[in-house]
Amino acid sequence: MPIPRWEFIALCAALMALNSLAIDIMLPALQQIGASLGVENENHRQYVITAYILGFGGGQLFFGPVSDRFGRRAPLVAGLVIYVAAAGAAAVAPSFATLLLCRAVQGIGAAATRVIAVSIVRDTFDGRRMAEVMSLIFMVFMAIPVVAPGIGQFLSQSALLLFLAISLAWLVVSIEMKMPLWLFITFFACAMVPFGALGANFNALAMEPLGHLAGTASSILGFMQTFLGGILGTLIGQAFNGTVTPLAAGFCSVSVAALLMILIAERGRLFQPQNPPV
Repeated sequence: MPIPRWEFIALCAALMALNSLAIDIMLPALQQIGASLGVENENHRQYVITAYILGFGGGQLFFGPVSDRFGRRAPLVAGLVIYVAAAGAAAVAPSFATLLLCRAVQGIGAAATRVIAVSIVRDTFDGRRMAEVMSLIFMVFMAIPVVAPGIGQFLSQSALLLFLAISLAWLVVSIEMKMPLWLFITFFACAMVPFGALGANFNALAMEPLGHLAGTASSILGFMQTFLGGILGTLIGQAFNGTVTPLAAGFCSVSVAALLMILIAERGRLFQPQNPPV
């Protein structure tokens, strides 16, 4: 007997939220962690996040095909066990190197939750319903309103252009002046609104034609998002110079790169309607 829709969404959202938890819960304590483990360079303390993201990205390439071959339940349980065990080991790590190793292993375990949650959504839904469910799931760990996913590609591109415009304005202002906290928060919050729309809808569009290999497709998509994103995020983080300019420049650069990829995929055309989902 299938579970109720709200319960299904809550379960998938909880699984994916484990990844956000593992990242966000460390951020306020990065400086204290680095100080207690003797890491003198403050930027190097960001590697606690980088190690996790690289493990998370790489692990998805394993769990996706395995879940397609052996089913979703067993790989998911294995991933959760690894996640919890590595988190416990990280809490008592005696050195920074050991901590980074534990965080990488924790990321590998978390990869199962991300891949399998997305795979289950694709197993169960398609078209507009899949995009809607993905939006609701993303809402749990992204504090923005859910936008109607049915307008798909117009929304897969408008959100990206809006994100690029906000990032460019942020970059210009950060170069021209020392940005006060309230203005930084305003720019950051405004940028996250279109970013939230990008996450759910791009994922749904990418997964739509790949239902027969949902696990493998989810793993490759997740790998590209997190592993490559982790590398780019590290480069941006290491460019920190006491101002918000490197962050704004990073946001602007990656949004330009994303727009170029869309133009390549769409053969130079924007806002072209897709075939309606079945």
